[in-house]
Amino acid sequence: MIGIQLMTERHPRRFIFLIALILTGLASIPTVPSAQMHGAPTVLIGGTVIDGNGGSPIADAAIVIAGTRIDAVGPRSAVSIPPGANQVDARGRWILPGLIDTNVHLSLYGGQNERYETLVRYQPRQDDIVLEAAQIDLSYGITTVRDSYGALVPLTRVRDAIARGEKPGARILAAGNILGWSGPYSFSFSRVMGPLTLFQEQMNDFIAQGAGEELM
Repeated sequence: MIGIQLMTERHPRRFIFLIALILTGLASIPTVPSAQMHGAPTVLIGGTVIDGNGGSPIADAAIVIAGTRIDAVGPRSAVSIPPGANQVDARGRWILPGLIDTNVHLSLYGGQNERYETLVRYQPRQDDIVLEAAQIDLSYGITTVRDSYGALVPLTRVRDAIARGEKPGARILAAGNILGWSGPYSFSFSRVMGPLTLFQEQMNDFIAQGAGEELM
């Protein structure tokens, strides 16, 4: 799978989307070096484009990528391919806007099938577990995930590493712990009611630790 998160323009150059190639026979599509992405344009040729807005599929399409922008998308016959562009053969592949999974749990954090021994054994590797899960999502064309409940520290560390371009993976929106509860194995887990101010205090605390305000 080749995933590209870009500002995009398509004729008539009116919308922005995330683009991902959902591929079969992954090894037959070469990886585009980052240096090429910022040098000569890259052109994906021959795939079928689904625009995500209800338009008809575009067969035998060409997509021109220059730097961090998509300059043109359309039938190959209607798109001008820049001289010296790096051409990627996308025949037999489908190209569509990146998918968003709005409810995932990337870390080990107290699921019904997670024993205490499992949590203790893998606690030092939480960052690796979160990153692997984000990369698996990306490999299926999911370019953004919303983690609604998980271990905040490894989630934000991996989230920020992906955002800085240090690691490949789906973009992460992380909420952290379940708001209002002490945690999945605590005495107060869904048993003890607290004052309404508890929610405000915990919201502010989670935001200060790096949780996304949009998830609260």
